[in-house]
Amino acid sequence: MINKMKGSQRRERRNKLEIYFAVLNSIVQESKTINIVRPTRVQFLSNLSYDNLSKYLEELKEKKMIHNSDGIFLTERGKLFLKDYEKIRGFTERMGLDYL
Repeated sequence: MINKMKGSQRRERRNKLEIYFAVLNSIVQESKTINIVRPTRVQFLSNLSYDNLSKYLEELKEKKMIHNSDGIFLTERGKLFLKDYEKIRGFTERMGLDYL
């Protein structure tokens, strides 16, 4: 028997690119309002558990999309990823494709 929770909807699982986009976009949004972006705010905005966020931040750091010094910052490579991802997402939406 399936137990349905009243008023709640289950979100589809996100693929890795979508999660990277969510994390990087969260960093950009936070950096517009404050000088030092902290993991807790990125966690909240990207809707990830702290353990998963830590894993993805480490992957993004290895891919040179972010750097951690006195907070979390995007590199040029991270900014380029956001720009390219938006282009691809816009294209797939216009074409009626469901890849991302």
